Amino acid sequence: MYCTISDGALKELQATVPTAADFYEFGFLDVPSSEILVGIDNPQVLYWRAGGDAEVIKNVTKAYPYPHTIKCVVDMSHISILGIMMMTAQYSGDVRVMYSLDNEETYTDEITLDEWLNMNVVELWESLPENKKLFLIFVLHDNATISRFKITYEN
Repeated sequence: MYCTISDGALKELQATVPTAADFYEFGFLDVPSSEILVGIDNPQVLYWRAGGDAEVIKNVTKAYPYPHTIKCVVDMSHISILGIMMMTAQYSGDVRVMYSLDNEETYTDEITLDEWLNMNVVELWESLPENKKLFLIFVLHDNATISRFKITYEN
């Protein structure tokens, strides 16, 4: 089910797979308020852009009780991406990572973000499935924060 926000409330869309036209017609520029999203189980906010300079998505999330999870997909299928050079992050506290190399059929056990950042990126690249998608879940324990995660690609 896909929704948009109309007059401050959720409105269900008929689309089964959102298109660029759907984002243009029903999309919005600001992140929805927590009051709107709180009634949805596992909400996902989709982001779409049409070329041009990349924009960084920023979000500040507070959730209780801990741990809090942030799920994302890293799509490295573009023809210009030939490998991974390095991974970096700005974070504090006990941040852990689980990842899937099989299109979310399975996830690894939690490892510390420090372990994740120091893994062999060549082996990680070679382990990716044919579609070159990496699925990540960041797990924030206690008062942990993550303010930036970056993968530098080999082009």
